[in-house]
Amino acid sequence: IKITGDGPRNSVLLFDNAVAGPNLYITASSGVNFYSRIEGIGVEGSTDGVILRVGAADFSNAFNSAVFDFVANNNSNTSNACAVELNFLAACYVRLVANGAGLANGTAVRLRQGVYNPAMSIQAGNARKGLHITGGSTYGDTFDATLLEVVGTGLTIDVVNAFANLFLGGSIAQVDYAFDISNGNPELANVWMAPVYGTINTDVFNLTGTPSHSLTLLWPSATTLTGTPAVPASTVPITNDSGEAVDVYITGGAVSAVVLNGATVHTVTNVSVRLNPGHTLALTYTILPGWTWIRCR
Repeated sequence: IKITGDGPRNSVLLFDNAVAGPNLYITASSGVNFYSRIEGIGVEGSTDGVILRVGAADFSNAFNSAVFDFVANNNSNTSNACAVELNFLAACYVRLVANGAGLANGTAVRLRQGVYNPAMSIQAGNARKGLHITGGSTYGDTFDATLLEVVGTGLTIDVVNAFANLFLGGSIAQVDYAFDISNGNPELANVWMAPVYGTINTDVFNLTGTPSHSLTLLWPSATTLTGTPAVPASTVPITNDSGEAVDVYITGGAVSAVVLNGATVHTVTNVSVRLNPGHTLALTYTILPGWTWIRCR
């Protein structure tokens, strides 16, 4: 299959309001489709569902080594609204711009199963969730220059089989939270290298649920740096919500326990621990120690 438009703002499939989603459904007639190219088109509508769906929701077909280049807008400000849903892509090249209708509801891009995709360039905005990785298995993908802006949460991951994905550069700006990572595999973490942060209204990580520690940030922009916090009262835990791993150097005082994520790792002072984003650290002491937090490089 090869479909080429005259640019995503010149060749636009415009659907009437409230047409049941998906408005445009691209699927394969057999189990796997190889080498398709669909590019240079736009899709726009307003539905409490998906505007553009690629691949079957039950993963019964896959696109392998395909090229997709779209702009998609869902103008419905409803909870189930989604601009783009990607199901089971393998070794594909993806470039897309996706927008919802506002921060209150919906998802700009939903990725449900993607493996070994070498170039996923995603710009997502104007929705409750920017990029939502969910359903199936997503691993070994490379996301380059991802831009997530004007969304409630930039990146959401809520499935255990989303691991070993690499994000290179890109930006997260004008969000309540940059990340909501409630699932994943800490042993095979996803890595985001050198993200640039704009305005973050609430916090880098959403820790209100049950956070997973399966996202590692390397060299985030300086806007996430925080000074060394004050040592809390004895036994009171503190959470690393700086959005980056830090080494904590504990000195002096009279310390009987250094507790990392609920587990005692030292019983003396003058030690150090690695504190990853979302992890907690508590000290048990009778004389107040000092500590220094240094970002990991």
